Amino acid sequence: MASSATSRRAAAAAADGLAIGLLGGLTVAWRGVPAALPVRTRTQRLLALLVLRSGGIRRAAAGALLWPDAGEAEAVAALRRHVADLERYLADLTGH
Repeated sequence: MASSATSRRAAAAAADGLAIGLLGGLTVAWRGVPAALPVRTRTQRLLALLVLRSGGIRRAAAGALLWPDAGEAEAVAALRRHVADLERYLADLTGH
């Protein structure tokens, strides 16, 4: 599964005070304080996808959803970059 480690980190961070809202647009707050969103739009979409699919999602499926016009190998490579971006974002935000 893609991003299962990122999903686990997000779940652990949520227990520490990370709140992610999807209704009315993506919002992120850390311990009640609104936070800036990840810079890249696709990283924001990946975050929303992982919130919606809290049980995880396979790499190929996530790649196809986020990069529908790319081939599977290209989509998975792009996904890898955005997972790394999201991991850095969460680490910087939460201090974990």
